[in-house]
Formats: sequence, structure tokens, C-alpha cells
Amino acid sequence: MHIVELAGFSLYAVPFLWLGTKTLTQRSGQSAVTNLQRFVRFGPMLGLSLGICIFGSLGGLWLDYGQFSWTGMPDQFVARQLIFGMMWVSNIKFEIWTLDGIRDMKPEPTTEMITTALGPVHRHLWLHCLLLLILIGLSLSI
Repeated sequence: MHIVELAGFSLYAVPFLWLGTKTLTQRSGQSAVTNLQRFVRFGPMLGLSLGICIFGSLGGLWLDYGQFSWTGMPDQFVARQLIFGMMWVSNIKFEIWTLDGIRDMKPEPTTEMITTALGPVHRHLWLHCLLLLILIGLSLSI
């Protein structure tokens, strides 16, 4: 089951981390919008991969411990689950509300439209990437 969880997480995390690194070098302009629009098209794959990760994690937990209780679990395991929960909520907010400005953008947006839409997206994206990196670090230490 851990392989299923790892595969789902990898399919989920790689596009986010790719976009996060791209936005560090392309913070404005049409290329930044193009990257985000390309990312938005991955939405269904991201949702499916996150679901695979969640069910793989639950299945692995059941196979390893025979229960879904956190009692008696190592602190790192509990911290990982809490960070994962925060990342999941962040993902919901990012997909539903934060990307609205990009989805609604016209084919030839003005500079003002681009600047207005990119600010919140970049801030939330960097927060989400930070949560992903913390989760990767916690997973490697367990």
C-alpha cells in the first residue's frame, strides 16, 4: 500500500513543485499566465492522484497497525498526518477559489489583469509548496 501512496503523492506533488519553481523565475507576464493555465489543465489528474494518495495512506495504516487510531503512534507520524490535512485544505482552497482569476482570464489579458490574478496565486502556491516540502521531509524521517 505504501507504493500506492507514494505513487499518488508523487503524481500530485511534482506539478505543484514544478509550478512553484517556475514562478520564482517568471513572476509576471504572459509566460507566467501560460504556465498557470497549463497547470490548471492538470486539475483532474491532481485530484485523482491526491485521492490515490489518501486511500493508499489509509490502506497502509490499516495494514501496518490494524486500526485507524492515532493513539500510540510516533509523534512524527501524527505531525505528518496533521500537515497532510492542512495541505488537503490548502489544495481545496487553491483549486476552488485561488485559481478563479486565472480560469476567468480572457485570451489576451491586460497587464493589470495579469498582476491582479497572479499575486494571490503565487502566495498560495508557495505556501502549498512549503507544506509539500515539510510533508516530504517528515515522510523521509519516519
